[in-house]
Formats: sequence, C-alpha cells, structure tokens
Amino acid sequence: MNATCCLLVLLCASIAFAAPAGSVPVVQREGQVFVSASGLARLGFAIKELPGRDAVVACLADRCAPLKQFRREGADVLVPIDALCQALGLGAAFDDSRSNVVLTPQVAPVHAGAPDVGQLAPDFKLARLDGTPVALSDFRGKRVLINSWASW
Repeated sequence: MNATCCLLVLLCASIAFAAPAGSVPVVQREGQVFVSASGLARLGFAIKELPGRDAVVACLADRCAPLKQFRREGADVLVPIDALCQALGLGAAFDDSRSNVVLTPQVAPVHAGAPDVGQLAPDFKLARLDGTPVALSDFRGKRVLINSWASW
C-alpha cells in the first residue's frame, strides 16, 4: 500500500513586505529602550506570546523571529528595540528627542542549517490532491499554516 500524504495550507493575512510607514513611540525602562506591541501593531507588526514559553514571536510580513527579551507592562508587551532589529533585520532611526523611532528593513536575516521556531521554512514542492504541483514559495508574503500527516 502506498503512503498517503496530505498538505493543508491555510492562508491568514497577506502583507507585502515593505518598510512600515510611520514612527512608534519609544519607552525607556532601566536604561533600555523598548517599543510596545500595541504601537508596533499600528505599523503592521505582530507580537504574539508563545504559550508555555518565556518568549514572544515578532513578525513583519514574511519575517518572523522569536524574542526572549521582553517585558509585560499591564496588558501590553514591550520589546527591546535592539533585539527586535537584530531578529528581523531592521534599522532604527530615532528622532532628535529619542522619543520616537522609525524601523526600516535592512537585509534579510540569514539562517544556517535547519530553521528554528519562528524562522522561515526552506522552500519545497509537493503535489496537491488533484496532482498539480504547489511550492511553499507560491505563498511568499502570506502567513501559512502547514498541517501534514501520513497514514500507511
């Protein structure tokens, strides 16, 4: 009997990767500069807590990365600007008063070896149930959930 495999791809939000428009207020705590998840959300970022882990995932379009450095402040999450920039390959330009920051994409993050949680998966191709080919790269710029299973 042949193995049966299925790939279910659910598409969530589609965001073209571009520089976020606008600035976000800076929050200073204990000599470190942070930005709030709610402020970043207005620019198209998503900061989500990982259940059962002491980390959050930061995403902008097709770039996602886990961040272990963060602070909870009430109902909001604060992430350090330097950690966010390093994780997502962003540059930070502060205004003269250092009370606001503009985050801009710099270079695509480079990952050696197998990707970690939150990093981009390598491209691959499979056949759909009707036999037509589909590649992960066909969904570039979209959030994708891959649910694979086998029965043999």
